[in-house]
Parts: sequence; C-alpha cells; structure tokens
Amino acid sequence: MNPYQILGIDPSASDDEVKKAYRTLSKKYHPDANINNPNQAAYTEKFKEVQTAYKTIMDDRKRGFTNRNYGSGTNASQSG
Repeated sequence: MNPYQILGIDPSASDDEVKKAYRTLSKKYHPDANINNPNQAAYTEKFKEVQTAYKTIMDDRKRGFTNRNYGSGTNASQSG
C-alpha cells in the first residue's frame, strides 16, 4: 500500500497538501455522505483506506521518515 497514491499526492507534498487531499477524499467517501449510494460498501472501504493512508503519512512524518519507499513492495511493515 502506497499511502501517497491513495491520497493522490506526491511524497514531497507539504503537510497542508496532505491534509487537504485527506479532507477532500474523506468528504467524498464518508459513509454518512453515501447512505443511499449503491456503491456504499465500496466507498466505505475506500474511506477506511484514506484514513489509514493519512495516519501512516502523518505518523511517519512525526517520526522523521519523509522518504519511505512504498512503491517497491519490500517494506515489511506495510501489508495489504
């Protein structure tokens, strides 16, 4: 799982850009915003992915990891 791809941002994005992407996608996929949507189950799953991606990025940045390589598929701490 590449959290930057999920949020549709570049790894060099600022914290504000990460938050903006997160908020936009959270509003789009939030379960309460899609109650009568026939794709509600898929949107709920996407909402969870967006939540996890944002948390992963922000936690990494708090710990000082700004250039993790999520695209190689060799990061053992990432599953999914």
